[in-house]
Amino acid sequence: MALHSSPNLSAPPVTLPPHRPWLVPALILGVWLSLFLLRLWAPFNLLDKDQDLTASYVLDAVANGNWLCPVDDQGEICSKPPLHTWLAGLVALAGGGRVTETALFLPGALALLLVALLAWRWGDRRFGAPAGLFAALALVASPAGAKMVHLARTDPVFTAAVFLAALAAFRAWETGRGWAWFWLAAAAATLTKGPLGVVLGGAGLLAVVWEGRRSGPPTSDTSSDSPAANGPGASSGMVAGIALYLLLTGGWFLLAYGFRGDALLDKMMVRELWGHVATVGADRHTVPGEGLLKPIGHFLLRFLPWSLLALAGFWRVLRRPAAAAGERRLERFLFCQFWAGMLLFSLTSHQRPDLEFPLLPAAALLAGRELRLLAARVAPVRLAWAGALVWLAALSGLGGYYYRVEAATAPVRATAAVAQLARATAERLPPGTVIHYVDALFGLQYYRQELPDRLTVAEAARLLRSPRPVVLAVRRPERFAAALSAGTPAPVPLIVWPLPQGSHTTLVGNAAAAQLWRASMPPNPAAQPGAPGRSDKKKP
Repeated sequence: MALHSSPNLSAPPVTLPPHRPWLVPALILGVWLSLFLLRLWAPFNLLDKDQDLTASYVLDAVANGNWLCPVDDQGEICSKPPLHTWLAGLVALAGGGRVTETALFLPGALALLLVALLAWRWGDRRFGAPAGLFAALALVASPAGAKMVHLARTDPVFTAAVFLAALAAFRAWETGRGWAWFWLAAAAATLTKGPLGVVLGGAGLLAVVWEGRRSGPPTSDTSSDSPAANGPGASSGMVAGIALYLLLTGGWFLLAYGFRGDALLDKMMVRELWGHVATVGADRHTVPGEGLLKPIGHFLLRFLPWSLLALAGFWRVLRRPAAAAGERRLERFLFCQFWAGMLLFSLTSHQRPDLEFPLLPAAALLAGRELRLLAARVAPVRLAWAGALVWLAALSGLGGYYYRVEAATAPVRATAAVAQLARATAERLPPGTVIHYVDALFGLQYYRQELPDRLTVAEAARLLRSPRPVVLAVRRPERFAAALSAGTPAPVPLIVWPLPQGSHTTLVGNAAAAQLWRASMPPNPAAQPGAPGRSDKKKP
């Protein structure tokens, strides 16, 4: 059956007064800022979703100077390239050198804002105002946006880099120039999360084959609206871009390999890159492709209500493609990028919902165009009031969730617990006391802003024999004491801090530390009322 084009997708645009061009970006900024502050002021969830790993990488870079290839609190090499760590570390240095909650979350939040502003500009220019505004609001005012705005992981920064690469690829397809910008953005994506960024950023170029079929009626487009032919300039630009990509990504990898050796290959290439494709695990499928529909389910639920509009937009691309060549090329580019990425995630064994964040800008742009068509009959003032009321209701609901529901979860209570324990150590241990970490929870190190090497049991045993005061942080003191070699003095509990699910973080010391403790410190605080807790860290 022949496909019919949509000759008149251009419903009357909602125009802003010419003297108020700042109004739309200010609106986007206001929605983003209200969401960011709501999340920032909510109880901290450091010990959830492996965000403590990110914090340990940043702390290792800032406190220990390991910027090239940082490690976590267990001494394990970072699982992803360090661009996100560098950005958070720079924010921490700008704020006085402390790795704060703001330093951890600001790079991801700003990445979300950048994606929203880019979606606004491209959507309005290619699909007509206010399609871009609706696309920007879809990215921010959604369950996925509420997570991205306060997530200490690589996903939001990776999403921004992939979107920049996709826009650069589309522009280069149209003009035949600018391939270096695509490879530069692809390098940023690779240095954030690996070479998947090249695939996701360039997947929309599958539309080149589709557009070549010219399904739909002829158009009166000028030559400037048609994709430029690939000439010598395009070829040289592509070569220069690839060289730039290899210089940036390969240069970092060679330097990191020289610093870490084969451990880097084992962690990033074998356990992370290949392991996420095919390794069987507790949260993964036995056979790649077994969870074929799981990613689309994540998209439908976590991008509501915009995911429903996006589906309508995808259907329109197939059944009623735009008549204007420029608009048709973009809609097909977005369609190919989204569904190629969705197919890729459906076939892999690792199917964490956040992995699909880089696909959301494409869906948001098509959803924004659908909402523009639906809202064409509504007066702008009524639309603005309705949007404001819906957003206030959404903020109220999100506030209730993050301040009441999530605040009662074990990871959030764990974060509060270790924060109180860190304050207790600062108040009750003599100034200058060094804490040596054996297997204690990372949160204590985060709040004390230190990341020393972990001790083995044998190293801890040697310290306990020392005549000088020694303080050790352990999670299971009985198991630790049983593992000590014969003849090692029994560790003396100094602070026993109860945590969720019956576990503890305990500070123990040798006889010299216990004597100093008894002479200068108040009684054991373990029995004080209201001592909070934690749960063991779980992989997402």
